[in-house]
Amino acid sequence: MVFKHSYSTALRCIGQLLEQRDIVAFELKYEKDEFCLQCGGASSDLALVNLSVSERKISSIEALGRVKRGRLSKSPDFNSLSETLRAVGRYVDDKRGHLCRICNADSCDPTDDFINLEYKDFRGQLRVEQFAAASLYERLTSMYKERS
Repeated sequence: MVFKHSYSTALRCIGQLLEQRDIVAFELKYEKDEFCLQCGGASSDLALVNLSVSERKISSIEALGRVKRGRLSKSPDFNSLSETLRAVGRYVDDKRGHLCRICNADSCDPTDDFINLEYKDFRGQLRVEQFAAASLYERLTSMYKERS
């Protein structure tokens, strides 16, 4: 099966799903045409949750989001998880890469605000990169300006 969405779109949808569940820490892997997540919430008493998000679920979330965005005229919250993941997805799209893993829970220090990304480039070589969440703000504003 060929993935029909951009990673930017898919990861924004997954971010919206995580925000709805108040999930802040996650590890996401893309395997066998499905996004597999192991995640935990903002409250320390919440156990780890395993989620699988199929392409069909992505399409459903995207359709609902499109309707919602059509009714609202506010600017996106560039600090939200959904927009942060959207920027990471756009980065992979721009590299013509294949997403392998994204994680914001690799560090033992809860004050670290980094996102670790693993993807295969268009040559099939594994790339590992780390982004400070704040550094994605510029990418998001650029993406927003492109749409305007």
